Amino acid sequence: MDRRGNPAVKANTGKWKSSIPLLVNYALVTCAFFGVGVNLVVFLRRVLHQDNAEAANNISKWTGTVYIFSLIGAFMSDSY
Repeated sequence: MDRRGNPAVKANTGKWKSSIPLLVNYALVTCAFFGVGVNLVVFLRRVLHQDNAEAANNISKWTGTVYIFSLIGAFMSDSY
């Protein structure tokens, strides 16, 4: 079905035409995720005055929390 509820024409739908925006979106999300991680390093070092080991430990905790919550969110959305 297409967005209007009509049967999709297999010759005109899918393929690389629809996957390119998905790949671009994934690349931008990945850049944003690692950009936040880099900014978090600067914040922990300059504002909270943490040393390198403590900042690295906190960033590892943040990264793990992000990945765990994405798994929990996936489970919840699949079960809903």
